[in-house]
Amino acid sequence: MSLARGARNLPGRTAAFLHRRAVRLLLHLWLRRLGDAPVLLTAIPKCGTHLVRDLLRFAPPLRFAAELPRNEQTSGEELADALAGARGRFVVGHIPHTPAIAAAVGAAGARVVHMVRDPRAYVVSLVHHIRRFPNHALHSYFRDHVRGFEEAAEPVIRGVHLGPGRFLPDVATFFALYQGWRSCPSAYTTSYEALVGPRGGGSRTAQHHEIRAIASHLGYGRIPEVAVGLLASVVYHRYGPTFRRGVLGDWRQQFTPRLLRAFQETAPTLLASLGYEAGENW
Repeated sequence: MSLARGARNLPGRTAAFLHRRAVRLLLHLWLRRLGDAPVLLTAIPKCGTHLVRDLLRFAPPLRFAAELPRNEQTSGEELADALAGARGRFVVGHIPHTPAIAAAVGAAGARVVHMVRDPRAYVVSLVHHIRRFPNHALHSYFRDHVRGFEEAAEPVIRGVHLGPGRFLPDVATFFALYQGWRSCPSAYTTSYEALVGPRGGGSRTAQHHEIRAIASHLGYGRIPEVAVGLLASVVYHRYGPTFRRGVLGDWRQQFTPRLLRAFQETAPTLLASLGYEAGENW
C-alpha cells in the first residue's frame, strides 16, 4: 500500500479501530461459551479466512492461539500439538482433511469451522494475490512469463507445475483436498458468500444466520440478537493486508469465454458439488 493511499485511509482505519474496540468490550456482556474445547479454523486459501478469524477474535472468551504456517503440509502430529495447547482458544490454517488430521481433531475434542468460497472467485483472488505479492512462490514466474489477467488465470485453473515449492494443483484437485470437512461431524462448513453480509454484496439475513450457526457449533448456544449484530459489524472490513475487493460476483466481470471453457474442462462437476450451480451447464 502506498504512503498516500495509507494517509487517505487513516480516518477510516481509526474509526474502524475504535468501533472494533468498543464491540470487543460490549460482547463480554452477552457471550458465554460452554466448555473450552479448542477450535480449528481451516479455510481454502483466498476464500475469506479473515471473515471467520475476525468473528472468532471478537467472540469472548475465545482467544487466538496460533497460525499453522505449513498449511497443506501440516501433519497430524503437528495439528495435535497445536490443539493440545489451545484449550479455550483457536488455531488457524489452510488445513486439508486427511485421516491423520481428522484423528488429531477427534482426539483433541476440537470444534472445526471450515470456510469455502465460489471456486471462480478463488481463481480471481489468487491471480491478483500472486501478482501483487513478491514473496509468493509463483510471483516471479507470473511476472516474467505471463501477460494479462486471462493468461494468468488459466494456469491457476488448470494447475501450475514448476518443480518443488512452485506447484499449484488444478482447481478441482485443490478444492477436493478440503472436501472431507463438509461431512466431518466436528466441523461446520460456512461460506464466504453467506458470511460476507451486505457490505460485501451479500445478504444480512444469511450473514446473521451463519453467525448464529457458527456460535452454536462452538458452544455458545443461542446468542442475543444484539450480539449477532455486533459480530456482523466486525466480520467484514477493507483494511486487511491482502484485501482487494471482496465483492460477490466479481468473477463475472473477469472470466472470459476462454476461462469459462478452461474451468468447465478442468472442473466440470465442482460447482454443482459445492452448491454454486445447479448442474454442469452454466
